[in-house]
Amino acid sequence: MAQFIKSLLGSLGAGLLLLGGPIIVGTLALLQSVPWYLMALAILAAPGIVLWSFLQVKNWGGLRHQTVEQSGEIIRKWLDHTKLSVANSPTPEAYYRYTVSLGPRSVSVYRRKSDPEMVMFGINLHVPKVDYATLDSMTDKRDSMLIKDLRLELARLGIQYSGLSHPLRSISFVDDIIFDHNLTRSSFLEKIELMIRAQVILGEIIDREAKLAGVSLTMSSS
Repeated sequence: MAQFIKSLLGSLGAGLLLLGGPIIVGTLALLQSVPWYLMALAILAAPGIVLWSFLQVKNWGGLRHQTVEQSGEIIRKWLDHTKLSVANSPTPEAYYRYTVSLGPRSVSVYRRKSDPEMVMFGINLHVPKVDYATLDSMTDKRDSMLIKDLRLELARLGIQYSGLSHPLRSISFVDDIIFDHNLTRSSFLEKIELMIRAQVILGEIIDREAKLAGVSLTMSSS
């Protein structure tokens, strides 16, 4: 009911502004002795300017003032309208958390309780324990080159990371976006695309360096 009354009052206010805008503009134009053709243009333009301003204000409050539950529903709706596989993966540290998958690659999308303004995108890659010995058999020079290349690529993509050190066992990298009126479905999905592309590129680097070292090595996401 409160939401209905708020919407009704907003609509009534917009209607009054649309009706009163041309009158106010016309009165001011008369007082300033503005030529009739400029006055006519101003009166015709007034409703459009008022309506545009009203829509901008309404839009500004749209996403930013959604409750956490509503924001989770919006994000889930965006995800469900893609070809990605989506699953709920709740965690105590987040209001909501979804695991988004494209084939063997997955991205966690969540909103942390410690930083509710941001929507986070996270990936954790790890070396299977059965491959520890294979990884350790690489020379220090080849291992250092692998870590350096991975760091450079993540820096190029502008993605924060942790875990890239010797001996390489896992890589965690994250990105974020503010949940406000500027957030669109397209900009949201672009972040997921970036994270998946990062996994593909890192996988190619790892595969290349492993082949040069004469070993077979893979990393799995979790």
